[in-house]
Amino acid sequence: MASVCLAFHQLVPKEDILKYQDICIGTVFAALGVGIFILAGGYSGQGLSYYGPSLFPQVVCGLLIFSSFILVVQATRGHSLPKVDSINGSGFMRLLAALGVCGIYLYCVNYLGFVIATCVFLYALMTLLGARSYPKRIFGSLATTLAVWSLFRFLLYAPLPEGVFPFSF
Repeated sequence: MASVCLAFHQLVPKEDILKYQDICIGTVFAALGVGIFILAGGYSGQGLSYYGPSLFPQVVCGLLIFSSFILVVQATRGHSLPKVDSINGSGFMRLLAALGVCGIYLYCVNYLGFVIATCVFLYALMTLLGARSYPKRIFGSLATTLAVWSLFRFLLYAPLPEGVFPFSF
């Protein structure tokens, strides 16, 4: 599929490149969403609930497919966004730092537990990406962590890493 997109890129006039890029990207992500949706449907549920471990990935895939469809429709109607400046050196370094923070989070989440590691991760990521307000960073990281934890604990009944600390939930 990527080779088809590259072939279109060479044949398309410059003013239509963004349109076809949006169509190709939307198609690729829709196909990815359909594939993962089908794969997640094979997860077997256990317990008494109506839904199993396939619910969350299938909801996310449904949103991915829907968003991809909207991108393709907007592009075919000629409503692609204009090209903006490319990423500069400092932006690229912030991207690498954010990926490093994500890697550290994935390494530490099993040891620290989901709640502690996610609060620290979100606070660090917001700081790295330029959030200035100290209270907003604290409240945002706490509220997001507790919302995700509650979703997994009370709605999806899916365990999250608890960590080695006895006070972690």
